[in-house]
Amino acid sequence: LGGIGALVDAAAAYVTERGCVLRTERAASTVAPDGSGWRVGDARFDAVVFASPAAATARLLGDAAPDAARGLGAVKYADVIMVRLAIPGGAWPERLAGLSGYLVPKGEQRTVTAASFASQKWAHWRPADGSQIVRISMGRDGLPVDQLDDTDALQRAVDEFGTHIGADVQPHATSITRWTAAFPQYRPHHFEHVAAVERDLPAGLYLAGASYRGIGIPACVADGQRAAAAVVAHLRP
Repeated sequence: LGGIGALVDAAAAYVTERGCVLRTERAASTVAPDGSGWRVGDARFDAVVFASPAAATARLLGDAAPDAARGLGAVKYADVIMVRLAIPGGAWPERLAGLSGYLVPKGEQRTVTAASFASQKWAHWRPADGSQIVRISMGRDGLPVDQLDDTDALQRAVDEFGTHIGADVQPHATSITRWTAAFPQYRPHHFEHVAAVERDLPAGLYLAGASYRGIGIPACVADGQRAAAAVVAHLRP
């Protein structure tokens, strides 16, 4: 019931119970060679896994691995705006009952790219007053949204969503979240590009995350497991 944060909390509890130390809220600004290992800020490590977006990793690697940093800096991102609407239950079309949402065909997209009927998908999102919660996604590669202020984004979300479902839906509550440069864009030959970047990384430095081998949660988990296995092989050949 805690949302995606529950997955992070569970992972943190799992590793701390096994003796790992988590240091959060400490910005990493430099990565430099230190003997057989690496120094991140004021701490030394035998190996480093960069689970940060490609652009952030490129900035950290600038001096330690300039060729890899240039390759990572070439990865493009799109901004996303998430608009949430609480729609009175009486205004919700009966024909949509039990459905989970829809994707807007690319050729028909104006600003909205998808809508998720969140309170029909997840029981813990169902308001006691019978309202329906809808999550509307805006923005993708080639469809920028960073120029929209909150008023414009909300109006477009309401108008386009109403057009898509063929109903006049006026929400009684709204919220907006902006995810700047959050959606990595995989160009043709992306995986070959990532492989070339990794060949340019010095021993002991590894990559994991949505920028590399898939943006979904299962893909990111698998990439983290792959990076962990590479670290073990490096430390225990």
